[in-house]
Amino acid sequence: MTDRNELTSLDRLVSLDAYRGLTMLLMASYGFGLWGLLENPEWVQLHPGWAALVRQFRHPVWEGLTLWDLIFPSFLFVIGVAMPHSFQRRSAQGQSWAWQMRHAVARGLTIFAIGVLLDSYHADKFQINFPVVLQKIGVCYALAFFMLRLQPGLQWSLGILLLLVHTGAYVCYD
Repeated sequence: MTDRNELTSLDRLVSLDAYRGLTMLLMASYGFGLWGLLENPEWVQLHPGWAALVRQFRHPVWEGLTLWDLIFPSFLFVIGVAMPHSFQRRSAQGQSWAWQMRHAVARGLTIFAIGVLLDSYHADKFQINFPVVLQKIGVCYALAFFMLRLQPGLQWSLGILLLLVHTGAYVCYD
């Protein structure tokens, strides 16, 4: 069993860490407040190149795709790539599936709770707003853990089923 302190950078997927860090910086920056510049038509007219860059930090209204729209899929990608490596490493260190499950559920709930706290703070009242990125990441993290040990065919089937249920929920409740 490897001591946690003996892990080197070679034991980590450094490119994934860098991608995760960039994605977190993008999310935490909230676009550095740049999107507020778009509300000034004179500024947009005087700086069309900068305005095109600033638009990347705002969700388009069902038209096009911006950098800002890729934050949530980026986190899901990071989870999908990192979890199998982490699960394998933890298993090699002797951690049981039950211990890893407690860790995954606790992490998912923590991420979900942070999202609820941030939403409630900004709204000045307690609220659970599921379309927000952190809440979705918390749920997806826990779901991904439970799917790790399944055969690829079953993983694909469950993934498609989850997409259909998700789409159906949006159609019915939107």
